[in-house]
Amino acid sequence: MARTRTSPIRFSGPPDRLTADVKLPGEMSTQARIIVGSEEFPLRVISDGKTISSLAFSLPADSPPGKLKCQVLVGDASFDGVANVQVLSSISVEPVNIALLARAGETVTATLKVKNRGNGTLEFHADKAVTLRPVGTLARSVKSVFKNSDRGFSDHIIALGQEMAAAPSHQLKVTANMAAALLKKGGHSTVTLKLGIPKDMAPDTTWTGSLGLLGKRVRIDIDTRHVG
Repeated sequence: MARTRTSPIRFSGPPDRLTADVKLPGEMSTQARIIVGSEEFPLRVISDGKTISSLAFSLPADSPPGKLKCQVLVGDASFDGVANVQVLSSISVEPVNIALLARAGETVTATLKVKNRGNGTLEFHADKAVTLRPVGTLARSVKSVFKNSDRGFSDHIIALGQEMAAAPSHQLKVTANMAAALLKKGGHSTVTLKLGIPKDMAPDTTWTGSLGLLGKRVRIDIDTRHVG
């Protein structure tokens, strides 16, 4: 096979989307594949007909981070390649919705189960506070703002931000602790949440917000309406 390139083609990214910027003649065949070790994978080719500008392929999601030598085959041409496999952050969280009954000023707890479905070790991180608003605030704000059809789209977005900022809200303090400080590939653990309910929270409303945890979002609903 002919070689028309002296430097290796360098791919980079998490295992499910390794990409390389290239500049190869567009008349080359778009039938492409890549050999990594003893395995062969299809290559995705981006070309405008004149120039091939990008190549991409995927490895199994659990492929560990690191550099791998590979062979890139495009049509009848062969090129050396290097794939720099980066960390893939893929976490499952259960449950993704938490609904709690609480009084103003209380501290309530909840437990989550997490599993690392990515290809490397992850360090635990979570938001320390969540903005709570009455359930339905977003829907009401969207309806209020977009009923005025005279506005342009950007004006609608600005008005929606202003409407949301003016809505009633509370800051929910969150203390999150995971049983293990590091979550290894394929590992699972539990996360304990301590939620400090604001003392001035209205006693007749369901409040909702979203907690960021290990790159995921967990919805939190606090119901103060039916607490005896």
